[in-house]
Amino acid sequence: NTKLKEIILSDLKRLSEEYKLKTYQTLSNIHLHSELFSQNNGLLTVTLKTRRTNARKQFQSIIKSLYQVNRIPASKLS
Repeated sequence: NTKLKEIILSDLKRLSEEYKLKTYQTLSNIHLHSELFSQNNGLLTVTLKTRRTNARKQFQSIIKSLYQVNRIPASKLS
């Protein structure tokens, strides 16, 4: 999981440099979630739109941890 995360962040870093994005426009950490969003788990509506309130509640602790966890060093992403 960590290796895949590093690969994805590395790709995102490369693309952000290629498109000359500002640092505030780039991601510094991500969470890979194995379960798909669906109507059954309450994360999608009948018209396949994200139920933002439900998603926010379900992922609140994960979102907070993304800001608190040590980020993967940029040197590893090269």
